[in-house]
Amino acid sequence: MAESALFHTADRRERYRELWPQLDALTRHEPDFIANLANAAAALRQAFGFFWVGFYLVRGNELVLGPFQGPVACTRIALGCGVCGTVWAEKRPICVEDVERFPGHIACSSESRSEVVVPILVDGAVVAILDIDSDRLSDFDAVDVEELQQLALMAARWYGMSIQNQEVQQNLRNRIDVHQISNPVESDQRPVHNDQNLKNQPNQ
Repeated sequence: MAESALFHTADRRERYRELWPQLDALTRHEPDFIANLANAAAALRQAFGFFWVGFYLVRGNELVLGPFQGPVACTRIALGCGVCGTVWAEKRPICVEDVERFPGHIACSSESRSEVVVPILVDGAVVAILDIDSDRLSDFDAVDVEELQQLALMAARWYGMSIQNQEVQQNLRNRIDVHQISNPVESDQRPVHNDQNLKNQPNQ
C-alpha cells in the first residue's frame, strides 16, 4: 500500500475490511505515531472520499490538531466542546446525522453536514480523537462506528509502539551520557616546559 490502497467492492463495511489489512501492513513496523496517523487519514479519504478526515491529539486540557486530509480545520478544541470535545469527555464514539442539530457544534467548515468521531484509548485514557466529516447529511451509521473502532484499536497500538521507541531512544541516550561521564576525553598529559625556568636551572 505504499502508493495507494486497492479495493474490490463498493460496500462500505467490506471496503473498511479491505482497508484495515493494507493499513496494518503499512504501519506495522513504523514506530512514529504521527507518521502512522498521517497515513491513516490519507488512506481513509482515498478509500471513501470523505470531506475531512483527521486526528486531534490530547495536549493538556485541549485537543490539538494533528495529521489530517481536507480543508483547513480548527486548531484547538476544549474538553467537552463540540463533537470532538464531547467524545473526549465521555470516552465514547458519537455519530451525528446533522451537525447543525448537535448542541455546541463547532463549525470548522460550513460545508460539513454530518460527522463521526471515535476516541483512541490507551489504558482507559483518551490520547487522541479520530474525526471524520461528510458534506452530506446522515452519511454515517453504526457500520462506520463499529469499523472505525477497529482503527482506534490499531492507533492505540501505534501509540504504544511510539512510547516504547521513545523509551528505547532515551535509554540509549542515558547509556551514552553515562559512558561519557565514566570515560571523559583525556586532555594532553604531556608536561609543559617553561623555557625560562630551564634556563635558570643550574647545570648538573
